[in-house]
Amino acid sequence: MDDDRRAHHNELERRRRDHIKDHFVILKDSIPLLEGEKSSRALILKRAVEYITVMQTRLNENQKSMDELRRRNEMLEEKLLERETSSSSPSRIPSLGATQLPMSQLTVPVAPIQQLPQIAPVPQIPQTANPIALSAIDPVQLNNLIASSQDAIVALTQSLFGKMNTTAPSLPDSVSPPAGLYPLAYSPLDQPLAVRF
Repeated sequence: MDDDRRAHHNELERRRRDHIKDHFVILKDSIPLLEGEKSSRALILKRAVEYITVMQTRLNENQKSMDELRRRNEMLEEKLLERETSSSSPSRIPSLGATQLPMSQLTVPVAPIQQLPQIAPVPQIPQTANPIALSAIDPVQLNNLIASSQDAIVALTQSLFGKMNTTAPSLPDSVSPPAGLYPLAYSPLDQPLAVRF
């Protein structure tokens, strides 16, 4: 009877020791400083205490950081809400009287007026009562008359609106008016247009 009791007690003690040994192995594997190192149980317990202390410190720092970020987030949300309400309500818009500027800051510099260049006078078209008599004008003279009129228009346009990249189309050396009541001139688009003189 005593032998059975002693054997049973020994079996329980062996299981207890195996259980403690297994948990020391688990604890050793959980500590990064002890990986791959053969160590005693006392060293495992010492490193475990150190590791737990470091992890608690990091946990407290992370908790403080989270609290600070949460507080900043709430402040930013409040500022955003204030901006949205101030932009939607007209009562928050500052009055013009509160933001008046002195007269010296309100003056706008004015560029000096440039003097227009002298434009060559446009040659006068002879006044003829009979439109059929226009066909008797020399075609070269008519061509020069049209060309000088276009040059005067281009010069006036450039002086008013600045230099333009467009150039006046060149006209043929001689323009002979067709038979009819009105002579034809060439437009800038090189399309014949009827011109009444």
